[in-house]
Amino acid sequence: MITRATLKVLREDINQALASVGQKHNLKLEAGHISFTESHLTLKVEGTVVGAKSRDAELYERSAALYKLPPLDTEITLQGKVFIVRGMKSRGRNCVMIDRKSDGKGFVCDIDTILRAVPKAPTMTLTEFAAEANRLDREHVAKLNADPKNIFGAEHHDLPEAIFTFYHQQGMTPQQALDALKEEAAAEMRFEAKAS
Repeated sequence: MITRATLKVLREDINQALASVGQKHNLKLEAGHISFTESHLTLKVEGTVVGAKSRDAELYERSAALYKLPPLDTEITLQGKVFIVRGMKSRGRNCVMIDRKSDGKGFVCDIDTILRAVPKAPTMTLTEFAAEANRLDREHVAKLNADPKNIFGAEHHDLPEAIFTFYHQQGMTPQQALDALKEEAAAEMRFEAKAS
């Protein structure tokens, strides 16, 4: 009986066998789409001339300008891990192919995830960024203090530029930087409360 678990092992074995055949013919061969029932399977074999770009890489390069995607092989950070953009599948919402840099394991994600992960060139200097973040925080504190339901007084202290360097380099807005700093402070307070 053929199962998904069987196919996973079978795909690895087929790819190993295809690698030796491909080497003889200067091709990179690998198992593509597999459809199956309990007793039959159909396997698509995909091949690329060694040194040539894969069909997925070519599709990505053709689509990059349309979607404003970064160049192929760009490194991006997602959830604290570094990935390399490798190509694009022709179908599906999750169509951008990425490999985890640490172990080469492949994943797919949607275009918006890639666009959010690519650092954007800052549109303002670090000094302007810090000044805007501090202005926004002053406004927020003033609103809190103006609220009659707020029984606690809030204070604003200008934060130095150095605190904003990372957020500025990541292409965040000053408001996103403030939100991230507040979330980090809240997480520290939760940790300290657990520790005591």
